[in-house]
Amino acid sequence: MAAKKIKKDSEKVCETFEVSDGKTEKEKIVCGDLQNKHSSKKQMKQFNKTLGIILIVLIVLTALFFSIYYITKYTAKIDYKGTEFTKIKQGQVTFYHTTIPSVIEGKKIEYNIYLRNNPNDLAKRINLNDTIKWRNLIVLNISQRYPECDGDDVISEANINQVLKTGMGLTVGKDEKAGCDAQGRYMYIELDQGNKTQIEKFGPSCYKLEFNNCEILPVTERILIEAIAEYNKNSQK
Repeated sequence: MAAKKIKKDSEKVCETFEVSDGKTEKEKIVCGDLQNKHSSKKQMKQFNKTLGIILIVLIVLTALFFSIYYITKYTAKIDYKGTEFTKIKQGQVTFYHTTIPSVIEGKKIEYNIYLRNNPNDLAKRINLNDTIKWRNLIVLNISQRYPECDGDDVISEANINQVLKTGMGLTVGKDEKAGCDAQGRYMYIELDQGNKTQIEKFGPSCYKLEFNNCEILPVTERILIEAIAEYNKNSQK
């Protein structure tokens, strides 16, 4: 059996020198063993520590990058007619948040409003052929319920009352027997199901909010973003 070669902890190194006796020059080769140097335990410990710090810094930078990415993605600013909305992602639900100056119980506050739809998308999708004629008195005719729409009719009615009544201080009443006032003494809003999601004006200050495919929130929020924009514009005067 052939003997196993033992791996030496050194390597052979040779160097060539020019040697002269005054008359001629000769080359002389000198060889020797060069010992391999190994890192000490202290050096290895320091190396591992430095490597660990570099990895931690890379992890922190990566986490920071993704944090900024997701904050930018899910918390975006949207402007609609001078009113700024902030897009907020909470779980699977997206809200569009803004505030309006309000007075509640004699105290001036910034009243919070949360919508479910992008105001700019609503404006593009649900057209308004005329400027909304707002009145201090608003009469709602929301008589029918739509259980197939997962409660969006209830949420929409609550939103109308919260924004127009609580936030803006307008008088909002509900009368299922009321109709459009030909003299425009009050604003009349009617919600009904139809073949298309749209807002139809049919009197001095009378509006039919028609929705299709359970788009109750979009059509009611469409008229609310106009109210918010008009209210903020008047509040700055």
